[in-house]
Amino acid sequence: MSASKNIIVLTLVGLFSLSACEKSTSFGVEDSVTVTLNIGTVEKNPYTKASLDVSQYEGIRTLRVIVTDDNKTQIYKNEKVVLGTDYQNASKYQVSLTDIPKGDLYFYVIANEESIGKEYNSEVLMQNISNSKLLYKDEEYYYFPRKGQDIEDKGLPMSGWTIATVDKNKTNVAIDLERAVTKISFRVENATDGEITLQTVEFGKFFGDRFYVFPEAQLDVPEDAKYKNQSYSEIDLAISARTISDPLSLYLYPTYAYTEGGTDNPYTVAITTDVEYPPQVFAPNVNSFRRNTQINILARITTTAGITLDFNVTDWDSYTVDVPDFK
Repeated sequence: MSASKNIIVLTLVGLFSLSACEKSTSFGVEDSVTVTLNIGTVEKNPYTKASLDVSQYEGIRTLRVIVTDDNKTQIYKNEKVVLGTDYQNASKYQVSLTDIPKGDLYFYVIANEESIGKEYNSEVLMQNISNSKLLYKDEEYYYFPRKGQDIEDKGLPMSGWTIATVDKNKTNVAIDLERAVTKISFRVENATDGEITLQTVEFGKFFGDRFYVFPEAQLDVPEDAKYKNQSYSEIDLAISARTISDPLSLYLYPTYAYTEGGTDNPYTVAITTDVEYPPQVFAPNVNSFRRNTQINILARITTTAGITLDFNVTDWDSYTVDVPDFK
């Protein structure tokens, strides 16, 4: 995919393999340091506000910080930080970690774990490791997909990791977070001479039910992921003649729904105004959409019988503006 970016390969082989409990050893002054962890969301390409939308609720609410030794056999920290109201929805945050041993360490961060109904304490981490990966399942689709207005309370899941050498001269560690979901930004252009009202939007069978919290390279999606359609009705969005609607935002797990040898491309969208427009493929020759990317779809209605789709994938933009939403 054109908007995909490379990330470091991560495996969880051996992670927490000796004990599910956080190591409780206290290190002496000479053996430990206080580490400042600088955490930030991945932002690229500063698009203008007019070109892309961003919800004001997409930032950091809570952070879980996990520190292990370089062999990933001991947990030195598994600590949850709840950001105060002055910092909620921040794109950057600093965490101070005391009593961290010197040496080569792995730092893992999970943001907004409440958004997927998890509490990743050490015991839960052990229970969720499958095939050396931290697998998350949402088989009832209880947490995602979500509309923009539905993330106001708990935000979006994010994760990141790094390995760093810590000593008395190196106590600052930076780590980037990627949002663990994909975003759809959907707009309708009314190219006719009269007002139209968008009533329903129906997407094809590409909404998955699981992902890896810490993926391996580009692999966001487990092979056994299941997919379903997603429909929204009673939107009732009036669009004046010769104008483009404000974007409607939707969040879903990373998707690999169009497999090699598949006959039908599932990346489709159908809309209804006073006319029913049948499903059309919006992403030809695309097999997947990875996390932390934004799918921009523009449906252009030219006549009561005609609709064309324009689509592209971009890095998640960094602006905060108010946007309307699917109902």
